[in-house]
Amino acid sequence: MERDTFLATLRELNDNFRRTFIGGAIIVSPRFEALDAELKSDILWRIRNFDAFEPNEEWDHENEHAYLAFNYRGCNLVALIDYWSLDEPGAYSDDATNAAVTRRVLTVKFADERGDLSLPSE
Repeated sequence: MERDTFLATLRELNDNFRRTFIGGAIIVSPRFEALDAELKSDILWRIRNFDAFEPNEEWDHENEHAYLAFNYRGCNLVALIDYWSLDEPGAYSDDATNAAVTRRVLTVKFADERGDLSLPSE
């Protein structure tokens, strides 16, 4: 697959997952989980409707629509889509454009939170 086609496919798959939350898993940090229900709902709505993507040298340098950062009501948040292998638990997918071998995982946390969050078991 040509690089431009590959990136266009990644963007489409990421946008579809982010907009619907169907086709993958969502994990949130304990700090995000502790927010009140209305605020969490508003933030998740903003993630679903986010469309101001720009390349980010550290997290999304090819603009895969896999990383977004924003501030809402004093909360500096990031959301990042990772591509996990369905065949090898704990490994990244070899082909993020192939849903048969890839599980998308959207992580939502505060920008100042570090470290990986645990992937829920199925």
